[in-house]
Amino acid sequence: MTHYAVLVVLPHPPTKAALDRSLAPWHEFDGTGYDHEYVVEEDITRDALDDAGRARETRVKDPDGIIHDPYDDEAGLKPQFSRWDAERERQFFHVPEGFEEIRLTLEEAGVDAAGWIAENNGFQIVRGRDVPDLLDAHKFGWVRVDDDGHILEVVKRTNPNGKWDYWLLGGRYSGRLQPGYDPEKDPANLEDCFICDGTGRRDDRLGQERRAGEPSFTCNGCHGSGKQPKWPSKWLDIGNTSRWGDLDMPGLKATRIEERRAFVEDIRKKTGLTMDDIERGVSARKTLHDVWSELPEPRPRGPEYGEWLKTQPHGDIVHHLRVHDTWSHIAPDEGESVGDWIEAAPAITAYAVVIEGTWCSKGEVGWFGISTGEKDDWQSQLEAILQRIPDDHYVAFVDCHT
Repeated sequence: MTHYAVLVVLPHPPTKAALDRSLAPWHEFDGTGYDHEYVVEEDITRDALDDAGRARETRVKDPDGIIHDPYDDEAGLKPQFSRWDAERERQFFHVPEGFEEIRLTLEEAGVDAAGWIAENNGFQIVRGRDVPDLLDAHKFGWVRVDDDGHILEVVKRTNPNGKWDYWLLGGRYSGRLQPGYDPEKDPANLEDCFICDGTGRRDDRLGQERRAGEPSFTCNGCHGSGKQPKWPSKWLDIGNTSRWGDLDMPGLKATRIEERRAFVEDIRKKTGLTMDDIERGVSARKTLHDVWSELPEPRPRGPEYGEWLKTQPHGDIVHHLRVHDTWSHIAPDEGESVGDWIEAAPAITAYAVVIEGTWCSKGEVGWFGISTGEKDDWQSQLEAILQRIPDDHYVAFVDCHT
């Protein structure tokens, strides 16, 4: 799952209905269920049959050579092939002494391929010339079989251009069009901290253990304030929409500059590095990544990568930065200082823009914050797009999820 910011440009006020229409061409059908002209029927028969051919079923052979299915009709483990794990509080697969675990093809295991494909894709069977029920049973696809049960086709109903499964106005990106506004500091967007029940002091076992070694510890949820931000869907609608010509662009740029400055200062405090150290580390980061990329496999990864960094020039600084700016990076352009990077903060940034019926984006977003195929000059492309927006048009920041 991933959240990302999308700027939607419209010639009229961005009501929810208007935003729905603008974003509709890129919804993920299996997530939204919105069934309209953007949904197509995709023949996936070949891939489905290939998957079924590669599939293997777990079976257990007893000492007499008799093969047993360890699962019951509800996909639970049968008692003779399960053991209770008290620590994890669940059943786990167990092969009795003298028995042997084996892996069989669907045919060897007597599993119906059509049923297996249907179950694994969340589809249902269509028989012969029957018409699929697109309103219910076959809304997302089907497996069609003949009278003998042979597979004739496997069809998936999908939007091939899908990029989101739900969206919120503002959401995690609330306030981006209001200079100086931080939704996480707005009292109306705060609620009692659930970890300390609003007291500002965590006094459960974990809190007491932490305080024993760190007397100044208060609460890791609210840092002693007793308050924490509500879920973004409950934040006030402030700074999420605007008429383009009414935006305070100098104020927005000043806000973004201050955010970058605060971000760098926070890293400096957490790492104990000087600004000169940070400059050296940021400059060395890409160089060391290139060096690492040229190493023969198996290259060091995870903790081993951190240890390898420490052996490289300025690698100890790079390691500190890596730990503390995992999701956001100090990212000056080639030859640009960190100070210049702070001052160059653009007034508006977004992962994607929807304008004139077109989706323009930095790359292809995937799960867990992974983005592929990113454009190195995306911010320049975005600035060029923003220059085209007429003053009488409207913009809205949307939090998209995939």
